[in-house]
Amino acid sequence: MIHRHESQFIQIIVQEIANKLDRTVLSVTPYLTGIETRVKDINSRLQDRSNNVGIMICGMGGIGKTTITKIVYNQNFDRFEGSSFLANVRETTKQFNGLVRLQRQLLSDIFKRKVEKTHNVDEGIIKIKDAISCKNVLVVLDDVDELDQVHATFGMRHWFHPANKIIITTRHD
Repeated sequence: MIHRHESQFIQIIVQEIANKLDRTVLSVTPYLTGIETRVKDINSRLQDRSNNVGIMICGMGGIGKTTITKIVYNQNFDRFEGSSFLANVRETTKQFNGLVRLQRQLLSDIFKRKVEKTHNVDEGIIKIKDAISCKNVLVVLDDVDELDQVHATFGMRHWFHPANKIIITTRHD
């Protein structure tokens, strides 16, 4: 006869295995050259144990920021309890309710399930604060062009769990 605590333990193991098998790998162009050193540098910064949460990748459009970030994300997301790659932030925020849609996607990705409706940016910020303060997460904000986009997604730096890592790509310094 299985005791209740043993069955709960088995459910936790099954969920962990399911999460590992549910890999969402991002598509990257094959046969890339010249990016290995950049990927290696970012990977080493992601794997350090410091409380340094953020990594910023800046440069003009078309130089490979997104491609490098996708490779780094693919190589690291399974080391975190939750992960999210928010692509085309600049374009998404121009659409109706764009910031709220980004918040919903971030929460859904981190919790690996659809989250209840978020009605406005302020409500989304509170939900994200609760999520990222107690989980080890990797989040990518791709193509950010305004500080409001970062604030709506993450709010304040002191909210972060010490092991969280955030990568932001932008065309601005």
